[in-house]
Amino acid sequence: MFTLSTRRPPAPRPPARRPSARRIYRAAACGTLAAVTAIAVGLVGASTAAAAPAGHTPTAGDATAAASWLTGQVRTDHIMSSFDPTQVDYGSTADTVLSLAAAKLGATTSAALTSYLAANVAAYAQPTTDPQPGAYAKLALVAETTGADPTAFGGVDLIDALGRLQCPALNTVAAGTCAAWEDGEFKNAVAPNFAYPAPFTQALGILAAKRAGGAGDPIATAATAFLEAQQCPDGGWAFEFGDAASQCATDGSDGDSTAMAVQALALVDPGAASVSKGVAWLQGQQQPDGSYVAFGAASVNTTAEAAQALALAGADATAPLGWLADQQAICSAPASARGSFAYAGSPNVLATNQAVMALTSANWLTLSASGSAADVPPLTCPAATTTPPAPTTPVSTAVAVAPTTTVASGPDATATLPATGVDGPRDLALAGIGLLALIAGGAMITIGRRSAA
Repeated sequence: MFTLSTRRPPAPRPPARRPSARRIYRAAACGTLAAVTAIAVGLVGASTAAAAPAGHTPTAGDATAAASWLTGQVRTDHIMSSFDPTQVDYGSTADTVLSLAAAKLGATTSAALTSYLAANVAAYAQPTTDPQPGAYAKLALVAETTGADPTAFGGVDLIDALGRLQCPALNTVAAGTCAAWEDGEFKNAVAPNFAYPAPFTQALGILAAKRAGGAGDPIATAATAFLEAQQCPDGGWAFEFGDAASQCATDGSDGDSTAMAVQALALVDPGAASVSKGVAWLQGQQQPDGSYVAFGAASVNTTAEAAQALALAGADATAPLGWLADQQAICSAPASARGSFAYAGSPNVLATNQAVMALTSANWLTLSASGSAADVPPLTCPAATTTPPAPTTPVSTAVAVAPTTTVASGPDATATLPATGVDGPRDLALAGIGLLALIAGGAMITIGRRSAA
């Protein structure tokens, strides 16, 4: 038995109205134009997002270019030795932190280098059983420059370690190590291991202790008195320390040692007679072209040290800085050398670091990485181009010939091709827009014809 439903069947619907050709044409046009717009925005946006940061063209005497070359020598978070590429160069790693701070660049790289140094204090400052006062001093300067604590750098109190390697306190570590005339000298506790007591180490120790302890710091005060007592009668300093009279008579004054001594003393005791005597000696050693000689030849290292010393002492450093600028590798050099300074004819990290400090007249007591840009700009140089020879036969005026340049060759060249086709992502975007517009137009015409039929 079936039960009939009481619901009334739905009323029949009127036949659907066919859209007009005009409506179809309009809808197709809107949809196609929306697609064209979306693709265009995407292509142009992609072009903008892929834009590389602005480069920097190196010029003579360019600290930014030197900093750029230095960052290219970094292997993740350290620098390898120029003399033995299998060994980490902790000293140059520290020097690069200081140079980047002087150039106000490369904060990201500087942070990585500083972290590496903090994790390797023992490997640098005490590689065997022979603690290195110069290494403790340079690490302290790195800490002070980057805003770290020199009394807790990598878990080590660098200032305390430095003070323990100063005479006469050193006698408590190794009895009889210090002679009576050595009070205030920074020295190794055992037989020297590439860190002989010398003006360079002494100056670094003075600067590190002065920054940490301020005016009247006992370590810096004693170290300063000892350094001044080691000055030779002619105003310079010998390469190594010893009984001052005999050491000066035997070795004579040394350019690098004198320059570093003057830098330290000019900052901690600027009015001292030792500073003016040291400046006079340096001025007397300057060559007519502004350079300074080491081992019989003009030296970037020595000239840079002398220029920085003269500037910090308030003397004229124009000539040595001018000579130094002329030694920098710029766009005429191979790409791998651009921005660098050379030692013995090859790009060298030590020479480049010392040049940056001179070019920026870096003040050891106020040097700070604060405010440095995160990165260092890449170096860019114009591509070498040549003018094509004039044609030997007439060229038909009915054919337009695109201008061409000779394609440069070699690893450092940037080729320039005939001015045809598209030029980069922006032109590709415009070409794509035109193609889609043509397709859209064709579709609209077809739709219009079909609807009219």
